[in-house]
Amino acid sequence: VGNRYHEHSTTLVAAGALRQLGGRVINLATRAVLTDRHQDTQCGLKAFDAGVAEVIFSHTRIDGFAFDVEVLHLVERYRLSLAEVEVEVANSDTSTVHVARDAIALLADLVRIRRGAKAGWYDLDADDRQRLTVRPPGSGD
Repeated sequence: VGNRYHEHSTTLVAAGALRQLGGRVINLATRAVLTDRHQDTQCGLKAFDAGVAEVIFSHTRIDGFAFDVEVLHLVERYRLSLAEVEVEVANSDTSTVHVARDAIALLADLVRIRRGAKAGWYDLDADDRQRLTVRPPGSGD
């Protein structure tokens, strides 16, 4: 996953102060769902092995700003490896984010993720576990 705060990331165009503050607040709020200390849950860069992507995205239920948090929750829950990589950032002055409305929706989605985890939304079945099994190259599968 991309990390805009990675020591080797570069920022070509900085975000405004309100957007930076909002990003940090979102990141702190995600501690209610995530156990690992992800510096940047909202960076758009995410890359997956095809089998892992099938399992992860077949279990997601959130389609708002907390989507990224839900994906990282599943990575943690399934004990998958994750690498944070540097990115080159060019922020835009135009944004569709409405701070108060979207913050409330994000918090509600974080609660949904926690409740869904307890309710079994994210439990794996045998086929899912099979797709997450790592096979060495040349093993025929």
